[in-house]
Amino acid sequence: CRASGAPIVWPPNHKMVQWNPVVTVTDAVSAASFRLVAYRSNEGNDGRGDGHTGDDMTGWTLNTPDTSGYTRAERHGRGGGRVYTLEYLATDEAGNTARCSVSVTVPHDQGRDTKGKERDHDNADCDDSSHNHRRNNRRDRD
Repeated sequence: CRASGAPIVWPPNHKMVQWNPVVTVTDAVSAASFRLVAYRSNEGNDGRGDGHTGDDMTGWTLNTPDTSGYTRAERHGRGGGRVYTLEYLATDEAGNTARCSVSVTVPHDQGRDTKGKERDHDNADCDDSSHNHRRNNRRDRD
């Protein structure tokens, strides 16, 4: 069992973003199938400092081969970033199983660019008052 997908969601603007991970299962002898057995986030669904929105993971159906749903592009303003994880269980015809998972991260910020200048998300759609937005209205000195 192997799962992959987009590793980062940006900007954290509280909008729902479609996520379509790819799950691959192979067996040398027989056919194999997979199903979604869990989905979770490392932060609460509607925690303090995340924009006061709920239902951050929607459209996922457990115990089916689901590879399409939505995650909210947000994270706690004072945390290190939100990580959404999907866990799959693969089974072959003999009953052998294997687990795999895939995660996508909504980072707290984008870090620094190649010139050492700070970058942060576009605040046009953000109503998260728990953190300060760095606006592009200051002069950068090279």
